[in-house]
Amino acid sequence: MPRPSAATAPDFPTMDQTAGDPGLQRIRDALLAADLEEDDRARALEMIDREARASKAAARAERDRALASYAAEALPGMKPTPAAMATLTALHRYVTAGWPRDRNRVGLPDRLANHPDRHLWAAVACGAPMPTTARTIYTALTGR
Repeated sequence: MPRPSAATAPDFPTMDQTAGDPGLQRIRDALLAADLEEDDRARALEMIDREARASKAAARAERDRALASYAAEALPGMKPTPAAMATLTALHRYVTAGWPRDRNRVGLPDRLANHPDRHLWAAVACGAPMPTTARTIYTALTGR
């Protein structure tokens, strides 16, 4: 199976493009513009930043679970390194061919309901940055 090169990797949706959760970013911007005491503003901004970090961590964990589920279902019995490489290839294929038509849907497309690619949809739809190397997927598969 050919490996996608970094030069041909598709543009993955990432949370970093919006500097975190867009709702939290709007609240953060409003706090910065509000007439508040500096201590109150600092505490509120700290809480928002903490929530944004937790939100990103939860999205990455959800992405990793979805990728591990894909590998378990689509590539049963395959060793972790080849499974990570095959999963990365499948993810690149889905992001370039399937995600453009699925991204505006509210839920899982019907055509994916009983297909292993439903896990790829879940990995992309959660909003976490997409892995660009097999090593990131290997970590998701093995926990190491």
